[in-house]
Amino acid sequence: MDIAIIKNTLREGPGLFESELAAYGLSYGVFDLDAGDPLPEQGTFRGLVVLGGPDSANDKTPKILNELQFIRETLSQGIPYIGVCLGLQLMVKALGGRVVRSSYKEVGFRGPDGDFFQVALTEAGRDVPLLRDFPAVFPVLQLHGEMVSFEEDFLLLGTGHWCYPQIVGYKTHAIGFQGHLEVTPDMFEYLIQEDEDLRALDKGALRKDYLCIQDEYLTVGRLLVANFIKLVTG
Repeated sequence: MDIAIIKNTLREGPGLFESELAAYGLSYGVFDLDAGDPLPEQGTFRGLVVLGGPDSANDKTPKILNELQFIRETLSQGIPYIGVCLGLQLMVKALGGRVVRSSYKEVGFRGPDGDFFQVALTEAGRDVPLLRDFPAVFPVLQLHGEMVSFEEDFLLLGTGHWCYPQIVGYKTHAIGFQGHLEVTPDMFEYLIQEDEDLRALDKGALRKDYLCIQDEYLTVGRLLVANFIKLVTG
């Protein structure tokens, strides 16, 4: 297969990754660890996507410990990687960084000031192939209570106001996003019904916010997948 996609919880599916990979004609497999699926075998995929979930990268469960080792082995081979939320935190933890409590628990589309969550590319972020043609600033959906901390081996590629490290890169083949860019309209409707933190928010306001940013949001998400495919296929 071309791409292996790891799900860490039923409610956070591949979204745009799945639909865009299919549109480009790439083969992929979805491995739902929450449902008991095994990790894919090394050597059977050309790119790896690790999605979000309620686990912590600091957990000592067999699931997380095995996933950390698997990601470490994958990245050591230079295989292109995208981590989303927990997928970012697992990448950083696997390679010697830390995962700590977030300075602010970001949930939904807006911060405590009422403004939309925005991610701004750093100067380093403007030169990364996986972020090619990205806007300098763009909106994201947030759903996390932890964040990453690191000193060496990583590049800070994007920042936020409430949780500063938002995009982190490793060498030229791996990247992680603290926020979500993969959420399609159907996936969004499912999330606001199933996710505990999103259920606590006003669904009408969430739907209004999603519609407000939808075109820009989905455009950036599709661009990420297109850049990833270029890296995978060479």
